[in-house]
Amino acid sequence: KKDWILQNTELMIKNYDQSINIFKQLRNDTVIMDVVYQPERTAFLRMANFFGFKTLSGKRMNLLQAAFGFHRAFSKNNLNDIVKIMEKV
Repeated sequence: KKDWILQNTELMIKNYDQSINIFKQLRNDTVIMDVVYQPERTAFLRMANFFGFKTLSGKRMNLLQAAFGFHRAFSKNNLNDIVKIMEKV
């Protein structure tokens, strides 16, 4: 990991810089999402929280997509009820 970080430091700094510049342009009520689900709180989402944005993790997005797909394909139940069941599972 250390070697990878040392080899990619410039790219990482560029990525953080670009993210900060984007965050500065967004409205306060923007929700920031990350498709990465492991780790659940990525550096990108932590940075978004630092700027005061609400965030949605990749893990949460994955769960909501599964619940929506199940709801559309198989269920007449309320989508929120399906989400709650899937969260418990």
